[in-house]
Amino acid sequence: MARAVLLLMLVLSVVIVVGQYIAPDVYAWYDPTYVSPPPGEIVGLKISEIPSINMTGSLRAEVAVYGFQNFDAAVGLCLLGGSWDCAWGWGSVRQYSATQIQVAKAGEGFTAIGIPLWLGTAQWIQSIDIYGFGQVCTMALMPPKIREVREDWIDARTLRLSIYVDSPGQRGSFRARIYYGGREVYYVYKGLELDVGITACHTLMINIGPVTFLKDGVYTIRVEYSSDVGRDAVEKSVRVGRQYQVKVRAVHVDGSAAAGARVCASGMCQYADYSGVAVFLLSEGSYVVRAEKEYDVAGTKIKYSGERNIYVSSDMSLDVELNPERCFYLRQFRLNSNEAAPGVVVGGYAEFVLARCCANCTAHLVVYDWNYREITRLWDGQIEAHRVITKSFGLTAPNTPGTYCVSLNFFLGPYTIQKLPPGEEVGRACFTVKEMSGGARVEIYVTNATIPVGGAGVVRVVLDRAPGGLSGFSLRFTTRTAALLPGYCPPASLCVPADVRIEGVKFPDWAGLSDWRRIDEYTVELKAVDVRDVIRPGAQNVVLAEITVKALTPGVAVASVVNATIDDDGGRPVAVVMKPGVVYVSGCPRPVAGVMPRDLNGDGLYEDLNGNGRLDYDDVVRLFRYFDDPAIRECWQLYDFNRNGRLDYDDIVALFRMVR
Repeated sequence: MARAVLLLMLVLSVVIVVGQYIAPDVYAWYDPTYVSPPPGEIVGLKISEIPSINMTGSLRAEVAVYGFQNFDAAVGLCLLGGSWDCAWGWGSVRQYSATQIQVAKAGEGFTAIGIPLWLGTAQWIQSIDIYGFGQVCTMALMPPKIREVREDWIDARTLRLSIYVDSPGQRGSFRARIYYGGREVYYVYKGLELDVGITACHTLMINIGPVTFLKDGVYTIRVEYSSDVGRDAVEKSVRVGRQYQVKVRAVHVDGSAAAGARVCASGMCQYADYSGVAVFLLSEGSYVVRAEKEYDVAGTKIKYSGERNIYVSSDMSLDVELNPERCFYLRQFRLNSNEAAPGVVVGGYAEFVLARCCANCTAHLVVYDWNYREITRLWDGQIEAHRVITKSFGLTAPNTPGTYCVSLNFFLGPYTIQKLPPGEEVGRACFTVKEMSGGARVEIYVTNATIPVGGAGVVRVVLDRAPGGLSGFSLRFTTRTAALLPGYCPPASLCVPADVRIEGVKFPDWAGLSDWRRIDEYTVELKAVDVRDVIRPGAQNVVLAEITVKALTPGVAVASVVNATIDDDGGRPVAVVMKPGVVYVSGCPRPVAGVMPRDLNGDGLYEDLNGNGRLDYDDVVRLFRYFDDPAIRECWQLYDFNRNGRLDYDDIVALFRMVR
């Protein structure tokens, strides 16, 4: 009986004219046994352009609002041009009737129009939006297409729908029906007249509700949109009932939390907390839980995603593992020169970022030559994710003229063998060996040096012989080669790259004209001319320059000459071979088993023995395993964790307690 009375009241509701279309007798209705409606629904909308005195673009919106209750309504006409800018109209909406509210606004250069409906100024109810302005559309007019029906659950039983319609046309009508057990329990009609240049490239967004479902079970929602050139309809179901707590933890494959990850289930999305956890209330049924996270590492975007299919019948917790699109992101792989003389050392570098793509594995980044022989390994160990890593290398140009390419290959381990199998080629760089004419082949070599950490030393750049004399030279000297060359590695305790920087340059007395220029802290360019003809033909071991270097960290630095050019007394170029030198840096801290320890908090104690940037139990294991290593014993002050003035086994216990 109550339903019949309600239907009669709706049929007798006032019929109004909105624009050029006639609204139907029934705008909306509901069955109070099954659903509770919103305060009101937008049931008619006409948007048109109007003349303006100052000749700027102006729009008028005529909005019909149907009331399920009496309320004071606010209707906006909002334009999106970087941000939303709104004008407002007001009206008193009466129950079971449609009230027309008008609003106008000047504006141009917008990309979207929004028509929001508010309950007074305190509660947003719903909107109708149009997207796609400010673009040139080359598509022909086509029938409307309902692209998406998005669920926005306000609570466990209250749902607002967002329906996206592509190519809506200038005239359209929209109907939404909700069924329960085959019975229609909610209906709303919306008529639209959009005289604002709508094309096939525009998208219409229509909200329905929010509607509260009063019964447990499955509700079926059917939406239909019709325009002058066609129609489309979509149907979907939602389950309403007892809610269970589902705790989702978004994690990377190495077990670390994906804090801030976007986690979605049943159309509801939220961002995970600092521990990677998002909590949902879900009814019994099957769901797909998805999670995604994006990192921006100095402009390099690393995207992770993962999903799990679950069935909910009780409270539950689960992990969703996030995997990156790939493990390795190459930013740059370059050689310092595109041309080289035979025998010249050619330098290069790789800049890259690693992603968290595996657990208990190692990453290997290897440079191979043109015969697929390993030149050096730029990375050979645990993954250090989400930071920009730069590694340098050097190679000797072959004696035969031609073009040669080196490749950068990435592997995931673990690999314990010395020779890696072929991996994924992620980069390639090429250079040309030019043919040298005239002169005899000579050698430029760099002398070795041993200096303490924090100290300075001198290396010399020497020409082994000058059979045709020497009129002048130019070259580049660098200590940036992080890769250790075969045969130059001392005992394993020091076999890691050292940070050695250039302090100054001194030229010998024979260089009547000389100059040098700093490229950076590790590289300089030198040139000199023998204007007094001091270096005669047949001279040997001619010192070209003395370079003062300073050591900041222990290990080994390769000091090399690249891009060298030498002319003899007749002005003829001389073919040269370059031999690098090695700077050995001793002191504390020293690498322990090839890994440089770290002081994580600046207290002078080097608790991070495995060098992974954090304190963990592996640091305790390494201190125990290498307790008698000279790198520990001779630098005991750095590992005196119990602060008793000596190294003893209680330091291992103290480090273990620090981890706990």
